[in-house]
Amino acid sequence: MGTDEVNLHQLRTSGRATISVEEFAALIGISLGSARKAVREGSVPSLRLGARYLIPVPKLLRMLGADEASGT
Repeated sequence: MGTDEVNLHQLRTSGRATISVEEFAALIGISLGSARKAVREGSVPSLRLGARYLIPVPKLLRMLGADEASGT
């Protein structure tokens, strides 16, 4: 899934456990710098693996109100 094709429907149906900060930025339409800052500050759920951050898809979908339970 490239950053130019990320959308909520694809994310919900992809079966992926995580997305990159770059994909997150493209998904919600913010700059990469703003996305990185939000992750570092804890505004966005994330996992840190060494120097890399990954965003758990289920938690992100819940945060955006786009999970299966919300029906959107």
